[in-house]
Amino acid sequence: MNIKSWFGKGNQYRGHGVVKLHSMALEHSTACIMIVEPSRSILYANKAVLNMLKGIEADVRKSVAQFSVANVLNSPLDIFHHNPSQLQNLFSRLFGSHIEEVCLGGQTFQWTLTPLMDSQNLMQAVAVEWHNITESKKPSILNASLLSVVAASSGAIMLADAQRSIVYVNQVLEKTFRALEADLQTALPNFSASQLLGRSLDSFFP
Repeated sequence: MNIKSWFGKGNQYRGHGVVKLHSMALEHSTACIMIVEPSRSILYANKAVLNMLKGIEADVRKSVAQFSVANVLNSPLDIFHHNPSQLQNLFSRLFGSHIEEVCLGGQTFQWTLTPLMDSQNLMQAVAVEWHNITESKKPSILNASLLSVVAASSGAIMLADAQRSIVYVNQVLEKTFRALEADLQTALPNFSASQLLGRSLDSFFP
């Protein structure tokens, strides 16, 4: 099956003009889209996704040594996935849109996989939209690294958000507060070393 024949399904009575418009819209869309057969062979890739892959071809080769944008068509989508058997299982039970995350050569992508059904509700192909979410992933990676450093610190450290709510207390400070709890309660009657998270920093300034 080719992309034009797929667009033709269900549009037999609308005329070739509509089919052509569908093809043109997909080809010139800024969204990065592939059409993949149920067997996971890549049937079609629009200009946007090909240009995106060209831009990171060297990075992708760090994960997929033989990768070439020129050979994307008819290649299995499996080449981009860390667990092809998992992807195979996903395709076998895909009845609605599904979000999948894949990592390629230091880049992180979110796939939105949408089954394309015929009039008898049989899957004819799967649309795969690619979103590069590498940059949006960095804050969570940074936060995890920051917390590991803070947790290992010998200093007493507390973290609060922009609204001054306490979001983290490391073990050193927690032990200090437990040891001083009775003394602190003379000035702060409602103080509890076990109930710090979620409290406002303002509570330390009566």
